[in-house]
Amino acid sequence: MRIRELTMTVLSKSRLRSSIAAGALALSIVASPPIARAASPATDPTVMIADLGTQGIQSLGQAATSGERIARLGMLFRQDFDINGIGLFALGSYRRVATPAEQQEFFRLYPEFTVRAFHAKLNSYHGAPFRVTGQRTLGNETVVSSEILPASGGRVQVDWHLTDNGGQYRVSDVTIGGMSMKVALRDQFASWIETNGGRVNALLAVMRQQIAREW
Repeated sequence: MRIRELTMTVLSKSRLRSSIAAGALALSIVASPPIARAASPATDPTVMIADLGTQGIQSLGQAATSGERIARLGMLFRQDFDINGIGLFALGSYRRVATPAEQQEFFRLYPEFTVRAFHAKLNSYHGAPFRVTGQRTLGNETVVSSEILPASGGRVQVDWHLTDNGGQYRVSDVTIGGMSMKVALRDQFASWIETNGGRVNALLAVMRQQIAREW
């Protein structure tokens, strides 16, 4: 199967589409430039998430081009997300067979691929009320619960998984309704690789193709 045909086949799978949409929703509410934070954000992760959510919703209500919103998401991803940890998880067992050059190219491409995929869902949720509803410990992570109240009605539960990286929290995953951002990425990437004979460079080719598309 050609890579273009593979791309359309995998993207059409409803489970993966729903999972990516869930991750997109979580990131869409925080698509904002860097903001002032409390002096010790690691002591209160709820403040960090409340700031990200509130400021992000406000920024989405402002006029901005598609390129500007993608740039804001990219800045957020670099600033507040565990890029290496999420990337290694998403690559899964194929990280053991990827060449050093393929690994380097993967980490160059996957953040932009992820940001652009999430950006496609921004307009569906901008301006919705956002609030933090709780905090709990799960293993070595802190999970901050929040909810979004879309204009269409109902409420959307969003859980932010945070790890303490030397006194600074980083987002290691986002789940909505039990659907995980990094699991969705891992499943999608594995599908592309497996359908192309286990070749990691096939995944890289599809990501380049998707990045080049208009979202």
